[in-house]
Amino acid sequence: MEPVHESLPVDVRVPFHSLQAVRAFLAYNQIQYNVMIEDVQDLLDDEEREMVKFRAFPRSTDDFVYTTYHDLNSIYSFMDMLVAENSMVSKIVIGQSYESRPLNVLKFSTGPNRPGIWIDTGIHSREWITQASGIWFAKKIVTDYGRDPVLTDILNNYDIFLEIVTNPDGFAYTHSSVSLMPGRHYMHIRFNRTTILMKFALFLVESNWLVV
Repeated sequence: MEPVHESLPVDVRVPFHSLQAVRAFLAYNQIQYNVMIEDVQDLLDDEEREMVKFRAFPRSTDDFVYTTYHDLNSIYSFMDMLVAENSMVSKIVIGQSYESRPLNVLKFSTGPNRPGIWIDTGIHSREWITQASGIWFAKKIVTDYGRDPVLTDILNNYDIFLEIVTNPDGFAYTHSSVSLMPGRHYMHIRFNRTTILMKFALFLVESNWLVV
């Protein structure tokens, strides 16, 4: 991975109430910037509407929508359906979270006494793409076994353990607080990293809002 240096861009999420101050600061210091997203909250609201639209319980994992994000209950329901549909898949509850949610792990196995491969997703709960990737991967395993020679060889010699939601408490929280902050809107801007960056960082701290 390329190390950080002055030529790399910097992305900043700006709350609406600070927008004019940030624009004035960038203009005063002659920092070129581009507005990447006019209103981040609009995108979050669109994503929430998309999720609600596909939240109806599917009849099978073939009906499950893999192109949108799902909440914790939908993911756990998917895991139960996958187990019911495939003899090579079982569910193991390895414990409970701090808020007493089950820690569910899928085990893919084609024979006894195999060494295991451990895979987990969803450690960082706001990175919803990781849980979505885990769902897709689980379905891919059962679909491609016997078709893909590499995957088939792996499962003929190893068990695969897949924990799709490693942090269920945090994941559930992110779905109950989708808004960045109630009643506030944010703009996402990008500018090139220069020697003025430290000065801008101090401006952000003094303004008391978050850089992402």
